[in-house]
Amino acid sequence: MSQQASSIEALSPVAGGTQPLVSILIPAYNAERWIRQSIESSLAQTYPRKEIIVVDDGSTDGTPDIIRSFGENIRFVQAVHSGGNVARNLLLEMSTGEWLQYLDADDYLLPDKIAGQIEDLQEAGSAYDVVCSPYLLRNEADGHETPMMFRLPFDVAAEYISWGRFWTGAFLIRRSSLIEVGRWKEDQIACQEHELLLRLIRAKKRFGLCNNLSAIYRQHSSATVSKKDPLLTIHLRMELTDELESFLKETQQLSPAYSRLLFASRMECARSSWINDRPYAAALARKASDGQLYWVRNSSALPFHFQFIHLLFGFRRTQHIASFWRDWRLMC
Repeated sequence: MSQQASSIEALSPVAGGTQPLVSILIPAYNAERWIRQSIESSLAQTYPRKEIIVVDDGSTDGTPDIIRSFGENIRFVQAVHSGGNVARNLLLEMSTGEWLQYLDADDYLLPDKIAGQIEDLQEAGSAYDVVCSPYLLRNEADGHETPMMFRLPFDVAAEYISWGRFWTGAFLIRRSSLIEVGRWKEDQIACQEHELLLRLIRAKKRFGLCNNLSAIYRQHSSATVSKKDPLLTIHLRMELTDELESFLKETQQLSPAYSRLLFASRMECARSSWINDRPYAAALARKASDGQLYWVRNSSALPFHFQFIHLLFGFRRTQHIASFWRDWRLMC
């Protein structure tokens, strides 16, 4: 496997080796509908050496009572409401495991999630700092579950640029590595896991892939920052993407393949931000095209006809043509 922005290798599950302690860390806030299943899925892990710690981040519903019902099977602390990353850092301070499994209170783990990742680590000689796995994205409105699989061969930089399948609940993170890069950034409004991942990549931490479905990520709320303020999320995503590009240039790893992905990422975000901020969208499109125009495949945001017209007329005119065409179809 070639070396990329971090040391990357696909791993295969095997048994054996000394079992390290894994801390399962659950921040909870007004999660009375979900928290029981989250804790039960943690207790049901087939991996034996685990501790389960829950921090209630100042809930005003019945969440604390449900957590208390698990008694001594878990450790539980109530805190003043301060936000998700503050709770995650408090959980980090309370943990004693060599490896950390973060799990939001509205999500849950599949039974062999941790066991499979630890087995892979043992096979690899524990040479990794972060183990990633695919997961199921569950739409609570209709119960549909979509497998979120990584592309092979696994390439952490490529996945990052594409804003790929990364999700906190599917990771296993070495505790010492998280502390070394500075813990969770407590004032990060959105893109929290990507901000942390970028610091791990820049610190040249090693990423491995355990290619087994690991957990369930629920989509059920319209109150998330990304849904309430999509433009803010795009701004933060693009800032982090720029930082990764700078790192790839500094380390002489900016390959043509990465440049193509950067072009696609910026153009997709330009189109997404056009309705709310046209000058910003146009600036993103200019930045995307500064180096070279690419033909992008398999992007719903960049269909062939859009790319062809963009090549002829530029971004602004193509967006106006696309808007006119969309409005005409609605009237017909």
